[in-house]
Amino acid sequence: MRLLYLVCILTVLNVRLALGENCSTAKAATLCLGQFAKENLDTIDCGFSCDASHCCGPAGQCSLYSGCSSLYNASAATCTATQDGCTDAMCCLQRCPELCSSIDPDLSIIDETCNKYSCTQAECCKDRDSCPGGSSPSGKDRCECDKPSSGTIKWKKYSWRPWKNHWDGSCTLTCMYGNSGTGDPNGDYSSCDVQPDGGTCTPDCQIGYEKSTSPSFTLDCSSPAGYYDATVSSSFCEPLNCSSSVPTSPDPNALYTACVGLQTAETCVFDCAPGYYASPLSGFPLVCLPGGSWSAVAGKCVPYTCTDGPWGVIDAHANYDTCVNGSSGDTCNIGCTPGYHPSDGGVGFKLVCQPILNAGFFFQPTVTCQPDACNMPPVTPQTNVNYDGCNGAVTDQWCEPVCDPAVADFYHMTYPGVTLNCTNGAWDDVNLKCLPNSCSNGVQSPQPNTYYDHCDLMNTGDTCIPTCDDGYRLVPSIGFTLSCYEPKSGGTQYSASASCAPNTCVKPIIQVDNVVYDACSGLSTSEPCQPDCIDGWTVNGTVHFLTCSEQGYYNASNVSCTPNKCSGGPSNPQPNAHYVGCSEMNSGLECSVECDEGYTATPPQLYLVCGSDNKFDASLVECVPHNCLQPRWHASTTDPGPYNPYTDEPVTSYDDCIGKVTDEECVPVCRKGYTSRITSFTMKCSSDLNGNYFYAVDNQCIVNNCTAGPLPNTSSPFGDYSTCDASDTDQRCEPECFLGYELLPAETTVSANISLSEAPTDTDFNLMCFESGYNASALKCEPRSCKNGPYWPFGENPGPFTSNGTSAISFAGCTSNVTDQLCYPSCANGYSISHDSFMLSCNENNTFLVPHSMTCIPRNCSGGPSNRALLSEVSVASLEASCSPKDTDLMCDPECGLFHTTVGNFRLECDVNNQYHSLARCEGKLCTAPSNNSLDIKAIYSDCRNKRTGGYCDIECAPGYEIQAQEGKKPNSTLGPLYCDANGEFAAFGVRCAVTICAIGQYVKDYQCIDCPEGTTTTDPQPADYEGRTWCVPLDELQGSKIMLGRLAVLSRLGCEHEVEK
Repeated sequence: MRLLYLVCILTVLNVRLALGENCSTAKAATLCLGQFAKENLDTIDCGFSCDASHCCGPAGQCSLYSGCSSLYNASAATCTATQDGCTDAMCCLQRCPELCSSIDPDLSIIDETCNKYSCTQAECCKDRDSCPGGSSPSGKDRCECDKPSSGTIKWKKYSWRPWKNHWDGSCTLTCMYGNSGTGDPNGDYSSCDVQPDGGTCTPDCQIGYEKSTSPSFTLDCSSPAGYYDATVSSSFCEPLNCSSSVPTSPDPNALYTACVGLQTAETCVFDCAPGYYASPLSGFPLVCLPGGSWSAVAGKCVPYTCTDGPWGVIDAHANYDTCVNGSSGDTCNIGCTPGYHPSDGGVGFKLVCQPILNAGFFFQPTVTCQPDACNMPPVTPQTNVNYDGCNGAVTDQWCEPVCDPAVADFYHMTYPGVTLNCTNGAWDDVNLKCLPNSCSNGVQSPQPNTYYDHCDLMNTGDTCIPTCDDGYRLVPSIGFTLSCYEPKSGGTQYSASASCAPNTCVKPIIQVDNVVYDACSGLSTSEPCQPDCIDGWTVNGTVHFLTCSEQGYYNASNVSCTPNKCSGGPSNPQPNAHYVGCSEMNSGLECSVECDEGYTATPPQLYLVCGSDNKFDASLVECVPHNCLQPRWHASTTDPGPYNPYTDEPVTSYDDCIGKVTDEECVPVCRKGYTSRITSFTMKCSSDLNGNYFYAVDNQCIVNNCTAGPLPNTSSPFGDYSTCDASDTDQRCEPECFLGYELLPAETTVSANISLSEAPTDTDFNLMCFESGYNASALKCEPRSCKNGPYWPFGENPGPFTSNGTSAISFAGCTSNVTDQLCYPSCANGYSISHDSFMLSCNENNTFLVPHSMTCIPRNCSGGPSNRALLSEVSVASLEASCSPKDTDLMCDPECGLFHTTVGNFRLECDVNNQYHSLARCEGKLCTAPSNNSLDIKAIYSDCRNKRTGGYCDIECAPGYEIQAQEGKKPNSTLGPLYCDANGEFAAFGVRCAVTICAIGQYVKDYQCIDCPEGTTTTDPQPADYEGRTWCVPLDELQGSKIMLGRLAVLSRLGCEHEVEK
């Protein structure tokens, strides 16, 4: 009912529209009626030019614009006479419906194409020769409004409309000169200046103001002509507030705090940063915008110019010429006198120019000239001058260099210091020198027999060569370099590092036999000396003081020596030595020494040196024992044995004895595994033509027995050594290994500080027996490898076997194991092991026996599919029914039901949770078309094709149709879920299509509802599947026409009788 009521209202409103109510109506309903007389039309005020592109409208509806009866309508792509279905006579007859209806159409039409025509009868065109009042002819079919006697009038032209037999247009007086009264001074009346006389003026406010009321008044443009009086609209604009704290377009050097909160037209007096002044000084009027924003573009801060230079504390070393005449905000870079630099590193500072005491415009310097650091040595450094005291000093600072510490005690500075002037860290002063001191005050500590007179006239660094008394010489002979210093008493002195030393006595002029002059050689003149005698002699005479010549000779010939007697016997007598006849001799003679048997005197003669006690030193000759170089046996020159059976060497070794001497102990060494009968014996070394020898003991070493068994930690725990325990050293030992073990050479052996057995093979080794046992680590009983895999008690693998014929049980992890290790067999996927493990025993073939109870059991798949989350409910249900009761390696081929298809099959593999991964699924059957008894012929099912059971698809309707809504619900185009049978058919009852009804004001084109052009409408609703024409009628044609009656009929059919009465 609501829709029906809306259609009624819209229809009545369209009927009531009258021709010429507004410009758009004139364009649509008036100008386009002249489609076939466009050359008789002109442009009117609404700016619309009547030509084919504007007049024709939709295709096939030309007659609505030409006035032709619907009897002559025909479809046409464009509005032309040749394509329009109207005959020219019938078409043009409608253009003079009142005056020309009785005239022969042939007399009324000159141009058969209807592009141009002219009435030839006075009855049809009689009114065109006279213009309406207030206008005058201005060309064919044109009248212009008369210009008034005063003022200016804006007017429209009149145009003759012969088919209506009257003039269209008007002469309008406008208020083009604006307001002649007072009004609101802040009001904006520009929108009223173009309004016609009698129109309504609704003024606005100027920028910066807002309306307090909304005034409106009727315009009177006649007194005087072109003006209106707006006095009735005074005082309706109020100023806005500038509440924003930050204006737009602010000056960066301005402070606008005093302006915030003011209103439009109030004056903003703002402050400027130091160095700037406000322009204008009195401020600027504000213009506030809605929201509180405002612009500061009218107020600027203008910089002062620093015409008068710096003010305040002025740096005497600074040059400010580049800053004078600069303006505030400019960058000033000062210059500095040599030896100084700007404190800002040359970056510069911002000028702030200020008027001071009416004396001018000055700036306050913020950069000073800092003295340059003298961080470099002088350009011309002086010798021996140390400049460390000047490091870190700056220009104009006092600097006191000193003499280098190495010479500071003997040199002096020419000046105490200097005032620095540094340029880029460098400075110079060539007059500042370190000079040597004068030695005028003489030597500080003069040496005896030395004279320095001529050195007192020299300076530090000069060479001084003093003179000496007779018998003395200068040491060093080249003199010394002077180093003159200032003692506390004042003046300068020097220390003498050269002096006159007495001559040295080197050797006597006359040498007496047996006299020793060592005590005198090296002494100096005037020193006392007492010569001595060689050992065994006694001195006669004394020399008191030496007198040394310049060449070093001295005279000591009054001293002689007498030999001592040796009657006191030997001192330090040597063992095994005898000194027969030596006591009757004197010093200087030789005595023969005799030695015990087995010893030899070395040297053979003793040179006697007898002391004051008449004893002679016997330590100069010793009796050296003979060397024992080789053993001999009393019965033979060769060792009688026993011998090592592997090397044919005797088991007794005398290596420890060879090289020893008479009376030393000999400890024979037995080969390991043998025991010595004696621990040692005293050697007696003899000598013959074959060399030195000693006698050895026969059968020194006897063989050991191995009854003590293997030493701890040397035998294998899996071996039997009983045959070895009854053997002796150097016999072979062949241990036996336990079942599952084999005898192998040991990779590592145990030393235990006892030698290993010699010459081991893969099966035995040579025994070496000790009291505590024998070392059996050469061979080990190692567990055999099971690398060749299993064998079964009855020869064949009893199974079970998987579907591909391979054994379900695998011993792959056991073939790398050895005897007595656990074997953990594994089962193929889907099987469980009967026992976790068993102990291996590997035979000589490197295989192992499998217990008869060790097997793999197939699992049951009762737990269902493990990937059920990825499967549909239908797939899971089918798998549960068809496959879950089965065991591993059985085939799974689920049955999926009427609307589904089975995709894939697979062989079951049940995991530890009795679940399996399904490779099969139930897939919905493919949908191809709806069943005949369920389809809608106006529906399009293309989206449903190739969908499957359980899927959804969107239905489309044929052109002119739309989805039909079910009662109480919104239209839904989705169909599903689908159920597709073996033929691909599915039920399509859920979605239906109904014809689309176009509302009044719309027409049908290509089965679509299109809005009528502006100023036109339709008379009744139309179904969108209707392929005939649906007419959009100009609104002005509805008044007093047959179309009006047609619309009323439509209203009546729609139940709008009350609107018909209106």
